[in-house]
Amino acid sequence: MSIPATAFQNPPTGRHSTVASFQPQVEPRPDRLMRAVALMLFAYVWRFQDAFPILGKLQLPMIALAASLAFFVSTRQPIRRFATIQHLPTTKLIFMLIAIMVIGLPFSLWRGHSAIFILKNYIPNVLFFVLVASSVRSIRDIEWFALMNLYGALGFATVVSLFFSVGSDGRLGNLIFYDANDFALVMDCTIPFAVYFLGKGQKQSRRIVAAVALAMILTAIVKSGSRGGFIGLIAVALYVLLRYRAIPSRTRLLVTVAGVALFFGFASDKY
Repeated sequence: MSIPATAFQNPPTGRHSTVASFQPQVEPRPDRLMRAVALMLFAYVWRFQDAFPILGKLQLPMIALAASLAFFVSTRQPIRRFATIQHLPTTKLIFMLIAIMVIGLPFSLWRGHSAIFILKNYIPNVLFFVLVASSVRSIRDIEWFALMNLYGALGFATVVSLFFSVGSDGRLGNLIFYDANDFALVMDCTIPFAVYFLGKGQKQSRRIVAAVALAMILTAIVKSGSRGGFIGLIAVALYVLLRYRAIPSRTRLLVTVAGVALFFGFASDKY
């Protein structure tokens, strides 16, 4: 989103007029904070440290979190403050959920496990949310994060498709972090990102990446053998086809038809 150039002209004085013009404001490019938060995305959502064991040995999640917090604290941009998002409904709900967890902790049937879940799982995800929401400065930043999410999905779906096999029950097994249902759900939620970058106005390179990612995502969903993932896929497909009007109807129809063809081409009899 760029601010258009604006020109102000002083009233004529009889000899000459002075025109002050302002050049269009160029949107800032992704900086070190955004790249560190993107690294958190790869670690927290797409589990690159599980797909690539060397990253697990390097403690990728901790490195990404520490770098993101350090860059966020050191930033001098007023827009990048927690105060800018603390009044959002989503922020309030997330911190209300933390309060409910803490209040319910003494009454938990497994207090130790509940405390570990809050500290090791939920709190880092809350920090991830705060860092993503607070680091965004413009629409361009949002698109960049969306593109990074698509890259993560492409990488994870490719690794799963190549190195993880389907069991005798027709379901994807032996995943390191997600089970078949969780994996299919995450893939379903990423389909709109791919469809978005297939639309007009996107760079050709991004449209190619989106098409490849969409094909890999659909293949991975089929390979998962998840019935819940299949129902989610139908819901997402109907939403994209009927309600996702930011994309031309012709493109939406083409994507839907291609997805159905890919599904029937790769789905097993058991699925």
